[in-house]
Amino acid sequence: MSAAKAGMLSPRSRLIKGWTVKVDGEKVETRKAFGAFLAIDVSAGDHVIDFSYFPEGLKTGGLISGGSIVILILLWFCAGDGSPGSEKDETDPEHAAGRGRRS
Repeated sequence: MSAAKAGMLSPRSRLIKGWTVKVDGEKVETRKAFGAFLAIDVSAGDHVIDFSYFPEGLKTGGLISGGSIVILILLWFCAGDGSPGSEKDETDPEHAAGRGRRS
């Protein structure tokens, strides 16, 4: 971006937590413009401006989801010995033998 004089740059994105702005590779403070929008101050001259957004809570949500999956897998393995066929098959004659019969 090239600025003829110092001023404010506002990309018309709402100012919400999670925005990071770098000007020429250096992180700069953001501020509110027009009551709701993201804005930064820039000096005159040529600049490389990088806007990036990382939603608040995304990292926490990912950790909770990943942890839940690990717990479910552990519970699944603990329910049996984890090998196929480890559960008793009620239709298997060997397991059903003697059930319901009295000698």
